[in-house]
Amino acid sequence: MGAGISVTAHLTEMYVAKLKLPRLNFRWLVVGCYFPDGLGLSKLLQIITGSSIFHRDIVFGWTHSIPVCGAVALLVGILFGRRAGWSFAFAAWCHTVMDLGDPLGEKLLFPFSDRNFSLGLWSWSDTGIMRDMLAYYTSPVSLGVELVCLVLAVVAARRMTGSYNPFKATALLWRREGWGGCRVETCLATDLPMA
Repeated sequence: MGAGISVTAHLTEMYVAKLKLPRLNFRWLVVGCYFPDGLGLSKLLQIITGSSIFHRDIVFGWTHSIPVCGAVALLVGILFGRRAGWSFAFAAWCHTVMDLGDPLGEKLLFPFSDRNFSLGLWSWSDTGIMRDMLAYYTSPVSLGVELVCLVLAVVAARRMTGSYNPFKATALLWRREGWGGCRVETCLATDLPMA
């Protein structure tokens, strides 16, 4: 939705990452996955204003940057341990790479470069969120991406939790893991055990 790839694809990142790299922390995968979109705030601004300019330019353009995601992951790693930091970094970088498909582009190397990178795989419209969604969801390429991501999410959810419902799987995985194996207050400045 909205100048990027859908929620289905971003959910898939978390499931496939956890399935293939089980030592990653699921909660930090979720946070890292939604960090480039301002943890949902950019989507809210897009809905309110009807413009995608907040998503990749004015406010949240810098969050789709590989160096910025790496710096934030380093901070997460210092505060909550290596496992949390690597989980955050992996998810944030996956989100950033998966958003390269739209023609709007991303500032992948910010603050070192303001150049936009894009693969331009599907259409996009900056005439409001409804037209943007219509442009995205009527493109054969984006529908193919949606279908593949949905199947991957369901298969990964089933293998990890026994449920075919990705939303139920998210709840189960969220309850199963903490913020790294301990309470947030006791995690500051400590390295967490790899469980």
